[in-house]
Amino acid sequence: SSFNKADININYTYTGKSAEILTVTYGRIFENLVNSGCEGKSDYLKLIKIFPVQEEIADICAAYDKIIIFEESYEFGGIGEHLMSALQKKGYSGNIEIHGITEFVKQASVESALIKYGLDADSMRKNIVSAWEKMN
Repeated sequence: SSFNKADININYTYTGKSAEILTVTYGRIFENLVNSGCEGKSDYLKLIKIFPVQEEIADICAAYDKIIIFEESYEFGGIGEHLMSALQKKGYSGNIEIHGITEFVKQASVESALIKYGLDADSMRKNIVSAWEKMN
């Protein structure tokens, strides 16, 4: 068999369904999610094509009781809200948490800003573990 570029998923990377929680993110902070060490407590969905929210993405998310979204952008009008809207149209009744930026970001190093807004690996781990403990 030969390699076919058409087989590459250019829209998302998904770990598969094995947990009750799905954590969604995109871009460079996906590495922080992987480094959070929460495999087994949460499945991971990395959006590659983030907008518009695709039906397949909404279908994956709708299979979970809890969705945690981390986005390195302004929370209002962000991908998390677009995803919530797509899920609402599907009749989703689970719980969604969005962790994004809600204020003007003052000049800072990337690392310190990610920590301040809860987008570093340790903050992600704390949020995921807290959600997992509430469900178990």
